[in-house]
Amino acid sequence: MKFNSDLLWSFYLIAAAVLFFSFGNFIGSSQTEKELSRQLKRSEEKIQILNRENQQLSEQLTSRGIYSYPQAGIISSEEEDQVTLLLMLNGQKALKDLVVKRSMLPGYSLLKGSEAKETMLSQKITYLGSLKPHTPAAFEMPLKQKEAAIEFIFKSGKKQWKQILRVRQNDKGEIFSFWVITNGNDLVIDKHVDKGFPIEKDGGILLWEDRKVRYSEIEMNSVFRF
Repeated sequence: MKFNSDLLWSFYLIAAAVLFFSFGNFIGSSQTEKELSRQLKRSEEKIQILNRENQQLSEQLTSRGIYSYPQAGIISSEEEDQVTLLLMLNGQKALKDLVVKRSMLPGYSLLKGSEAKETMLSQKITYLGSLKPHTPAAFEMPLKQKEAAIEFIFKSGKKQWKQILRVRQNDKGEIFSFWVITNGNDLVIDKHVDKGFPIEKDGGILLWEDRKVRYSEIEMNSVFRF
């Protein structure tokens, strides 16, 4: 899950709206001071609840150390047999001097993990400079076998993150992806699977021919090694 300041501010906007409509209803009717007092009390209670949720959210983010981290997503490309990798920032604090190493391997479902890791293709290093909110970077990558295993290693100062992606394309040309992001200690800080991504009969997601993982069993702050 991703939290950002926009979400936190939305809590306050909701609370303000509650107060506004409470006053509006009062002015346009013959409600008593007692009724107004009850409405104000309920509004204050809602604001207190929102404040507590906001505080809990902030504590969660602080404990996980993920106020800002990079995340790659997949979108369709105008070019046939290609996908666009969109690198964006989760959070509000820019990541300076960001270095991105990306690797990919097509046909991953037919390869054993030990073999695949030694043959990852298209290893490229890009020096992005600063990654800022609302200013994503884009990369084109081939998808010639309708599936690809992609790995990112991100470095910014002393911080490091890894992201694995599994990308599949169906016969209609639709793109689906599954990914996990870990921090420098290999602890999970984010995960995602598209609705429609192929799932094995036993409920697992195929990482390699000889390795599966259940999405529900990937827990936040748990160790996850690729």
